[in-house]
Amino acid sequence: MSKSLGHEFQGDKYCRLKRNTDLSDTVIIYALFSLKKGEKGVLVNSYGIYADPFAREMLDKLFIKH
Repeated sequence: MSKSLGHEFQGDKYCRLKRNTDLSDTVIIYALFSLKKGEKGVLVNSYGIYADPFAREMLDKLFIKH
């Protein structure tokens, strides 16, 4: 991935889905879009301690904190 990823893409929305009360069955789906090309996509990651650290780092760059 390029270092400019955070400048080309932005996180739009996210939704946490869980199948039952066990957090290990929980995922978060993130909606992403390209600022330059208008393309859209999704990223799916586990929740909590099961989350992929690389995906978490990437998402921190994509979602603008207000």
